[in-house]
Amino acid sequence: MCTGQTQENPFAPNPTKNWPNQNSVDMAIKDHESYLDPIHKYVNPDYAKEQNTKYLEGHLAATHNVSQAIRRGDYDFEKLKGTPIKPETSKRLMETYLAVQNNPIAKLGFDPSRILDTDRKTLAGYEILTAGTYNPSKDYIWDSGADRYTAVHESTHRGISTLIKNGLLSDETIKFLNLTAAKVGKENTQMSNHELAARMLMLKYYGPVEAIGDLNKKDKSSINNMQIRQAKEYSKFLNANASKRMRKALTEIQKAAKKENDALLPPGGAF
Repeated sequence: MCTGQTQENPFAPNPTKNWPNQNSVDMAIKDHESYLDPIHKYVNPDYAKEQNTKYLEGHLAATHNVSQAIRRGDYDFEKLKGTPIKPETSKRLMETYLAVQNNPIAKLGFDPSRILDTDRKTLAGYEILTAGTYNPSKDYIWDSGADRYTAVHESTHRGISTLIKNGLLSDETIKFLNLTAAKVGKENTQMSNHELAARMLMLKYYGPVEAIGDLNKKDKSSINNMQIRQAKEYSKFLNANASKRMRKALTEIQKAAKKENDALLPPGGAF
């Protein structure tokens, strides 16, 4: 029976942008905020210079098919030569580290040792068509360095894939995530439910930080903004069958990620 009451949406988009500012990043580095986390050696410049990461130069990152090439596994991540982490990369990783503390799925998926990076300086003069991607079979993320949010978005994908690999999601949810998202509204991006889930989680925890320019300007060339708009539309239709299934999937993903993160905490907590 309908009561006329609107069911609260736990995955409603954050109306404002919620992202660590530069001052909080600088303070976290100064105060060694990540000290008890194994990631500390990557996100603190004093230690990061002793660690290696793998870089894809800008002229390769700007090619039209780099994202597809990474998904196909054309780059053998394990055999790529590592180079010492640059200070600017370490600082960006600290920003990502602070951001994922608010998103249990991205927190589970964030691992600097599984990121193929691109030095922003090498992007000068190149147009980046895809900001990043995640290869679940090879288990690594490519971050073009073109923006501040890609590593968190792709870590969200990796977090979901980690839950799947560890047998922590139901067969029903896994099957649903592999389907193409149902069309909501007039736009149709043909994205998977896996991508839609990542977009909805990014909106929930951070607001529209991934939007490029005016989010409401319906430019068909901006697939990024179309996907964000569709994710926002999904949150409005809680009673639609597709939205009910997505809500169930997101609830399961969020609970499983929190449980997995709690199991990974060092003795005494994270700090």
